[in-house]
Amino acid sequence: SKCECLCVSVNELKEVLGNDIGAMLERNFILLGLKKSPLFSQFSSTQLSEVVKAVVIKDYPNNAKIEDGLRFVIVIDGKISGQTKESPVTLERGQSYEEGSVISNAKTQEKSELREVKVAQKARLGVLTKEGLASALKELGLSAIGSAEEASDYTR
Repeated sequence: SKCECLCVSVNELKEVLGNDIGAMLERNFILLGLKKSPLFSQFSSTQLSEVVKAVVIKDYPNNAKIEDGLRFVIVIDGKISGQTKESPVTLERGQSYEEGSVISNAKTQEKSELREVKVAQKARLGVLTKEGLASALKELGLSAIGSAEEASDYTR
């Protein structure tokens, strides 16, 4: 079979994609994570794009506790760990959890509550708060949603 190798310089990439290539790649990484989510995978491309804008990138040091009440968390780099009722769980690059739950059975999409989530190895996370989700939904014209809690209920 025939193989072709294409070489693109950083300058050419910057010219096409803009100066902030790293941020753009992170946004696309988050978008891929949202598309794997049982909930967010049902959103249209336009809706997902608005949700990605609401995701905040945060850096956490080793052993930092990750705040409760987050709507969606994706590991961009590093490792986080938590505890389900059954066993300890470690999430690495590209893995995520929603509303304090992880998928414990891929076939049935059964979820297990994730508790005591902390950073196992210095981590960079994409974090969507309930307020961020409410803001994104409002931008999409769902202004009847008045609070972060209502936004969370809407997406269930």
